[in-house]
Amino acid sequence: MTKTSSTSIFNKDPIISLQGQPTLLFTSAHQTLLAALEAKQVAIFSECRSGYCGACKTRVLSGQVDYITPPLAQLRPDECLPCCCRPLTNVNLDLSSVGVKVIRKRHYPGLDLCKLSSADKRNKMVSEGIDKT
Repeated sequence: MTKTSSTSIFNKDPIISLQGQPTLLFTSAHQTLLAALEAKQVAIFSECRSGYCGACKTRVLSGQVDYITPPLAQLRPDECLPCCCRPLTNVNLDLSSVGVKVIRKRHYPGLDLCKLSSADKRNKMVSEGIDKT
C-alpha cells in the first residue's frame, strides 16, 4: 500500500477519501497529505511533522502513497505517515469524515450533460436557472 521514493508523478490529482467518503482533491499546492487533510479540517493528531514520532500514523484502506522523506517511525504495510507523504493514486484512509465538508456529485434534474456540447450545456444550465452567469 505504501511506496518509498523521492519523486511523485501522477497524471490526475488524486482523490482522498475518508472511510470510503470522497473528501478532498490532492493538488500540487499541498506539500504533504497531512497539510491537505488539515486544510480540509480533518481531525488528525500530529507532532513532529517529519516522520519521526509516528503520531499521525494512519491506516490506508486502499491506494498508494509516496514518501517525501523516508519515515523513521515503524509502519505496517497498510499504514502511512501523512506528515511526510503524498498520494500516488486515489487513497482511502481510515479517518473519520465527521464535520468535514465532503465532495458531492451534482445532480441536475432533466439535464443529460453527457449528450450535449459544451456550449449547449452552458445554455441549458443558464436557461434552467442552474448557472446564473
